[in-house]
Amino acid sequence: MVEVTEHLERYGWCIDELESLGLSIKKTNEFNDLKEMRSLTQIIKQTIYLDYKAGTNNMRHQINIV
Repeated sequence: MVEVTEHLERYGWCIDELESLGLSIKKTNEFNDLKEMRSLTQIIKQTIYLDYKAGTNNMRHQINIV
């Protein structure tokens, strides 16, 4: 069973991670559970990575054409 302090540490880590991605968590409530925060963090990180990958592939393609 997960202790309350461990849950709060993970929750705080997720909030820090979201803030480092440019999102500000202004209000927390019972709907902002750990699973939701982790999922949101992973979705945002994956989206940023895919945008980066698409941009670098586009740059490589342009360089090969020139």
